[in-house]
Amino acid sequence: MDNQMIARRLQEYARFLEVEGGNLYRARAYRSGADTILRLNEPAGDLLAREGRPGLEALPGIGSHLSFTIDSLVRTGELRTLHRQGGIPSRPRKSSLNSEGHERPRMHGSRRAPSFPAVS
Repeated sequence: MDNQMIARRLQEYARFLEVEGGNLYRARAYRSGADTILRLNEPAGDLLAREGRPGLEALPGIGSHLSFTIDSLVRTGELRTLHRQGGIPSRPRKSSLNSEGHERPRMHGSRRAPSFPAVS
């Protein structure tokens, strides 16, 4: 997954948080993280491969929670977040876009994590 797609997914999640009445500071953190990823001079995946999550956390505006989310995006194409308490991974939060940027089919009536709207 390239840096533009990572940033797009982070921005999409920030919009989701705003629409759903989530923490606005958290939404701002996801936007800031997206901006940081867009300004990188190398693919975030290369940085992760070389330095791991600590390499991401050394970047401005990216802490442990956001580095977990970016790492998950790079490795699996899925946006995963950490719970605030104890750093426990949450159930996957999937966007309506897959890792190639195509619309993901919605599954109604399942126990899967909710989808949030695609970026237009």
